Order: sequence, then structure tokens, then C-alpha cells
Amino acid sequence: MIQKTISLLVAITFSLLGFSQDANKPPRIVLLGAEGVFQNAAGTWTQQFNDNFGIGINTGYKFSNNFIFSINGIYAFGGLVNKPAQVLEPLLTRNNQVLNSTGNFATLTVYTRATYGFVNLEKIVNLFRANENSGPIVEAGLGYLAHWIQIDNAGNDVAALQDDYDKGYDQFSHGPAFRASLGYLYLSQSRLVNFKLSFEVISGYTRNIRGYNYATGPVSNQANNNLLYGLKVNWFIPIYRGAKGQEYYYD
Repeated sequence: MIQKTISLLVAITFSLLGFSQDANKPPRIVLLGAEGVFQNAAGTWTQQFNDNFGIGINTGYKFSNNFIFSINGIYAFGGLVNKPAQVLEPLLTRNNQVLNSTGNFATLTVYTRATYGFVNLEKIVNLFRANENSGPIVEAGLGYLAHWIQIDNAGNDVAALQDDYDKGYDQFSHGPAFRASLGYLYLSQSRLVNFKLSFEVISGYTRNIRGYNYATGPVSNQANNNLLYGLKVNWFIPIYRGAKGQEYYYD
């Protein structure tokens, strides 16, 4: 289902790349903004990863033909891993607890984290002539995705997780990624309300780079197809750059 969604978004994106514009071209705009996303995980990493929430930044340039070239980056905060005992297995006692340096039970929380960035090509399909800078928008991008397991040790009192030893548990993986999205961009004529709502799908092909995991032993070098899909909201500060001889006014 997810793969079909990606294929559909890609097909829509490239079918609209040739969408014609009339002679009265919209203005060129620099877009500076922030973004937030709520995503579901699919593919290989659902063995450990759950839903996540991400925040990031976005900058882009809208040309007069309503194409947008943009760059964005996200840091994603995932929830608790599905099976924390499997991650910490070498450290567990018979009661599934981890001892700290004083011989007491340590307080550990095992989270998932991810970060990614993309270079994107976007296209506004201006169906409503009342606002030439707004309308449905399709996007495609190429970039980088990394994900890992983060172990929070309250008190930092477990020697086996200090310094670089935690790398034997974090399953750090990274690799190339592709994204596609379909949404709606609104840039108000007053320039005060500027946002984008979209449905996004990300497909990453990542490899574990640690080589050895303390819980499972040697790590396979095989690339895994990991998917994220969800809703994204962007808020922009637009900087209008009209063609020579043109002026744009606030309402």
C-alpha cells in the first residue's frame, strides 16, 4: 500500500512538471519557514520504531513559473522502542533490570530518534486564479536519512553505557532517501498568513554502520527499506522579489 502511494505521488509530480503558465507570471518569492510533522513508521524498522513527531526548518525559492526549489531538514522524536529488553539484553539481570555502579537498579528509558534532509522540486498547480501564488502543490525530493536508538540513563550511572560503549546498542543506520508529497500551499495576498499542509511519504534505504551489536552480534550490511508517512505543516515568511517594473502591495 505504501509503495503504491509513493508511485502515485511520483506520477502526479512528474505529470504536472509541464503544467503551463500564462504570460502574466506570478512573482518570485524567497520562502523561509519552519515545519512540523507527525509520522507513522512502516517497513523493516517497525520491529523497534513507533510513531514519531518531528520539527525542522525549510527554505525555498519560488520562481515565476510556480516551481519551487527548496531544502528542508527534520529532527524526529520517536516514542519508546517496541522491545527494549532486546536492545538491553546483555545488561539485564534475571529480573529484567539493569544494575548501576552502586549495585542498585538503574533507571533507563529507550527511545527512537531520526533525522533527515532533502533537496526538493515543488510545483504549484494554480487552479484558482484569485491567488496566483496558492493552490495544490506536488513535491519530490532526494536526500539523506539516519535513525538510531537512544538510551537515556538517569544519573548516568551505568558504566556499560558511558563514553562510546553505547554505540554497541544504538543500531545507528543511515543512507539515501526519497520523499514525495501532495498538499496545498497558501500564500496570502496580505503576506501575513502563509502555510502549507501536505501528506508526505519518505522511503529510506539505510544500513547499520556499527558492525557489531552487543545484543545480537555481527550486523548485516544489507540495506533496509524503511518508510515514514504522515501529515506535515509548514509556516513561511515570504520575501517577494518582483520583476523589474513590478510592484506588490499589502492589502
